[in-house]
Amino acid sequence: MDLCNPAPSTPDRTESPASPPPTQAASGFYRTPTSVFYATGDGRVFLIGGPDERVCLRPRAALPADAAPADIADPAHHLVADTAESLSRPIGLRLRAEAGRDARVIAAAFLQDLLASTSAAIGALLLDEHSADPDRLHDEVAGLVERSRAHRGALSSQRINRRGEAPNQPPPRSPLPRGLAPFRHRGEYAGWFTSMRTGSEALGTSLRDAHVRGELWTVARDNLVYVFRCSAVGSP
Repeated sequence: MDLCNPAPSTPDRTESPASPPPTQAASGFYRTPTSVFYATGDGRVFLIGGPDERVCLRPRAALPADAAPADIADPAHHLVADTAESLSRPIGLRLRAEAGRDARVIAAAFLQDLLASTSAAIGALLLDEHSADPDRLHDEVAGLVERSRAHRGALSSQRINRRGEAPNQPPPRSPLPRGLAPFRHRGEYAGWFTSMRTGSEALGTSLRDAHVRGELWTVARDNLVYVFRCSAVGSP
């Protein structure tokens, strides 16, 4: 069973047969007899291939009435589509998306570690020969809190530094799925997985722990987990 797909630009998606309203076009490529258009995830429309030039990037108010969904294989058009996705998303939304993902992973890791610690402590207390030690439990929980806060601070610093270096990042070596272009500064794109578990099995490391340590960065979209390999801050 395939667990990841680092090469294709995007997982397959099934388009609705109904024609969307012009101002709410479904994300993807569209074609007229003379031109190619792209609608971003937030509904903006761009002309990306016109009769006078093969590749371009020009905003449009809406799709032409005769535009129909199209399968486009040209890599240049996909690159321009990624650029359109990046330009169409306000930077504040990107920053909140990155910070929100880090916060969710940190919170989940803390709760999972706390649950594991709690289960072990309860199991020990159920044994007659095991005495209760509230002070040890307090210290253990305090240690988990301190470690979680340290990880959160480190991820925040990494996020800010990588964002500051974003303009100097080289083009990605692997094609990025449409919609992930705003996160290309996170590192080398490693592929997508059906879950954190399958990703951990395929890469041979816990995605959760690697994200917390700042070695990998993950983002979940459309029930898939996308993974980037984080390079050291200051490195290309």
